[in-house]
Amino acid sequence: MVLVLPWPMWEDALPREFPYGTWGFVALLIVSIIYLLTMWLIGFLFLRTYKLFPRRKEYKYFGTGILIVAFFDTIHALGEIMFFITNDSRVPIFLDTNVVFYFYPTVTSLCVMGIFTFYMLVYTYGVYKLEEKKPSDNVFYALGFLGIALGLNPYNFWHMIKPEGAFDTKPITGILLLIVGILAVYKFYTTLKTKLSLELEKAPGGVKRIKIVTWGLILMLILVFLMIPHGMLATLAGKGVEWAKVAMIAITCIKLISLASSAILIYSGFVWPSWAERIFGK
Repeated sequence: MVLVLPWPMWEDALPREFPYGTWGFVALLIVSIIYLLTMWLIGFLFLRTYKLFPRRKEYKYFGTGILIVAFFDTIHALGEIMFFITNDSRVPIFLDTNVVFYFYPTVTSLCVMGIFTFYMLVYTYGVYKLEEKKPSDNVFYALGFLGIALGLNPYNFWHMIKPEGAFDTKPITGILLLIVGILAVYKFYTTLKTKLSLELEKAPGGVKRIKIVTWGLILMLILVFLMIPHGMLATLAGKGVEWAKVAMIAITCIKLISLASSAILIYSGFVWPSWAERIFGK
């Protein structure tokens, strides 16, 4: 009997074959590399700016959140590469003759945790900036931590065919991710409307900076709603539905581009570096 890590119950789950073909893999790889480089760069730029201006907490919250997402998405991309090579969605790594570690489902769980953490940091920035904490904030954090626990639980069966009769928590995890994402974006919107806009208006390029941050916020909201078709298409693609495979590649690329663009726009609006002036004008 083989011991399956991190969850022995995954031993009864079945793998999926890589559904997107070579060209689909190449397309995802190219977009993923550009996306990851962008996220790492913007995350480090945010934290570097925070060291120069330690009173501007938004640099810390967004920089930390973006780097958390970048880190887990990097190991997720590694899992996708190994999935393509092994043609086994579990990406089994044998640690011993009788011990195997399912790499790709595990890193996907961690990625979900990273997304929840990012939304919680965005929301925390709003709480800090508005200088008030409401009872509803405690509800949000409870939902966030519940989402992390759900994302890490074994009953999601990420990238696997669940055993017959087993309970599947992916829909619940997805709904909670949608709720937490919407609440975080709304908190950011409230902060932008009531506090941040007043600060940016007084700064160089103020009106343009407000518009740039707003577009970054819109892209973040689009990303939240793309979670729904992404999950549905992933299931259909895994079952071999041809049109869903093409749609899955397209929506994954759109998601990555939206998140990277959101990070760039929010950084540009907050920090307003010299290259932002050249692109958007003074």
